[in-house]
Amino acid sequence: MYHPVIRKPDLRVGLLMGLLLGLSLLLLSACGGQGGQGEKEAKAAANKEIDNPLVGTWRRTRTCDDYVSQLRQAGLADKIPSHQEFVGEFGADNTQSGQDPDDPCAGIKEAPVAHDNVFYKNGRFAALDENGEFTDAGHYKVPNDHTIVWPPPSDPTDPWSTGPAVTAHFNFSNDHDTVKFDVVLPDNLDECSQLCRDVYGWGVIATYSERPWNHVPPEDQWPGEAS
Repeated sequence: MYHPVIRKPDLRVGLLMGLLLGLSLLLLSACGGQGGQGEKEAKAAANKEIDNPLVGTWRRTRTCDDYVSQLRQAGLADKIPSHQEFVGEFGADNTQSGQDPDDPCAGIKEAPVAHDNVFYKNGRFAALDENGEFTDAGHYKVPNDHTIVWPPPSDPTDPWSTGPAVTAHFNFSNDHDTVKFDVVLPDNLDECSQLCRDVYGWGVIATYSERPWNHVPPEDQWPGEAS
């Protein structure tokens, strides 16, 4: 009698093979599901917005002497405003003798003047004087938890649109209620164009590392400052 070379599998062997195949498919399905979930979590983490610790209103005071000192220390003495501009910002002291060509703060009130910087959630930046008047506006970015960047204006008709970005590092104290900035100046500042020096002069005064900035609660903010 003829016997085929390939014999029919035993029933128990068939059941065992079927069970192993089922387990393999189940494991592959589980691994695929975990991989998909992991990929979704990675994408969600990548798309998550960086928590911006600067959002809010920050206030500090300054004097004419502070203003001049900051620019001189930065190597930007040529960007010190005129005596008349200082009178407009700080007021004239009628008890003093008057203007001194060697001292731009002669005849200027010595009382500190408040100044606010507002960082909005949408990346908008604004500055206000001691009367609550908006004196400056722009945009900013926070690439990490200790750096702020003011890019040049995007409007090509703005004279500063071709200038450099201003970068500063910041650190908090007093349970995040106080912050100090340290503007980053280029090594070749002396070789900068006038536009470049104008921009960095603004950066020195806007960040004002000589005095800390204090967080301003909503009840003490000027109208329109809400971030």
